[in-house]
Amino acid sequence: MRRPGKDPPSKKRYDRRKPVVSFRVSKEELDKLDKMREGSGLSRGQFLKRTFGLELTKKDDVYRKGHRDGYRKAKEEYSVDVFCNAGDGLIVVRGDDFKMKIRNVVAKTYNVYHRDCKPQNMADDKCELFDREVGDE
Repeated sequence: MRRPGKDPPSKKRYDRRKPVVSFRVSKEELDKLDKMREGSGLSRGQFLKRTFGLELTKKDDVYRKGHRDGYRKAKEEYSVDVFCNAGDGLIVVRGDDFKMKIRNVVAKTYNVYHRDCKPQNMADDKCELFDREVGDE
């Protein structure tokens, strides 16, 4: 066992960054605490930090970043952009009804088919052919 005041500098720095908080509880209180955290998969320390709200900032930041990144990716991948008829740049189309109208116009104008859906009598160079993607039904 180390003598007081003889800790190495790295231990002293660690203790300054992560001070110990401790308190005593009765056996019954400890059992109650363990029952409350049962099934959470958290250690006692993690459970208490979460209970006191000390982990929420980190969790909320992770959630917000994931939401923001997911929204940005979905917008890039699934949004429909059209040119303004006045030639004043792109319009990001929102709303499922209008997107459906645009999709129908594109499909009819460009003869868009899955490879296995193309009519037999239509030449390949007269349409746009796409492979089915996984989960596409």
